[in-house]
Amino acid sequence: MNIPHSKYEILIQECNEPLLDIPDDGRFVLTNPHLYKSLWAPYNGTSPFQLREKVLSSLICAAENLSARHSGYRFRIFDAYRPLAVQEFMVIHTAQEFCWKVHHIFLNEAVEEVYTEAMDHALKLFAKPNPSPEAPPPHSTGSAIDLTIVNAEWIDISMGSEIDEWENACPNAFENSSKPQEIVFHHNRMLLKEIMEGAGFVQLPHEWWHFSQGDQTAVFLEMKKSGEYNSLVARYGRVGA
Repeated sequence: MNIPHSKYEILIQECNEPLLDIPDDGRFVLTNPHLYKSLWAPYNGTSPFQLREKVLSSLICAAENLSARHSGYRFRIFDAYRPLAVQEFMVIHTAQEFCWKVHHIFLNEAVEEVYTEAMDHALKLFAKPNPSPEAPPPHSTGSAIDLTIVNAEWIDISMGSEIDEWENACPNAFENSSKPQEIVFHHNRMLLKEIMEGAGFVQLPHEWWHFSQGDQTAVFLEMKKSGEYNSLVARYGRVGA
């Protein structure tokens, strides 16, 4: 069997689980104000702090395991559900920021080469807002989440880079460092990874903060890790597709 090279070759058998709110009851810290909403991204009344039912159950399990391992530690939720319109908005917004910062022009003024450069930059951080129901962006399925860990004082533990910051975004960016501070960064990233993977999540290889479960990306990465490519089927498609 040919080994797939793209998550878009993985079929989706939609399970129709509902989107549920991540509880704002002290078990989690919900980032407020939410960055994308503060930019007027078109959520149209939906919440970015929602996940599919079983994915939320896994997240709660991960939170309990984290607290048992480090008393007072919690997850800070940066982002979860992202409608397709928001995905498109953030790609354009990020490309626009790049154009202004690097070239001091607006995106709609850019020549083709600069426009392509800006969009390539944006698509490093945000999945393509593909309207096809066969290839949804992970966050638009309600099964992906961006998060970090806070300590008992609700202060983010040090990860070495911010969420959505491309430099040093790779989970193993500090793996071989001998600098004391960077050793701490790596230890904290591995803690996040171990807790989330222990609850059934899969980490995106180039973003320390992004985890998902049951979407095309997670299924492909699981199959790639195991070497088994005979049951490539995802549970979650785009919400509302």
